Amino acid sequence: MAKKNQAKGYTKQQFLQSDRYSPVHKNVLDALLTEDETYTTDQVAKKVEQFMKKEAK
Repeated sequence: MAKKNQAKGYTKQQFLQSDRYSPVHKNVLDALLTEDETYTTDQVAKKVEQFMKKEAK
């Protein structure tokens, strides 16, 4: 029997309601994530990291 190797996806609202992220990170998530997609925690961590490393214009 094959194991599922698929990570669970969460909606933007689930990430925004999570206690895992600070208010600052939630503001970033609100700007980066779209309502109609689901994301894994790894995908979100990568998006936040890329955003935080961007040079300000």
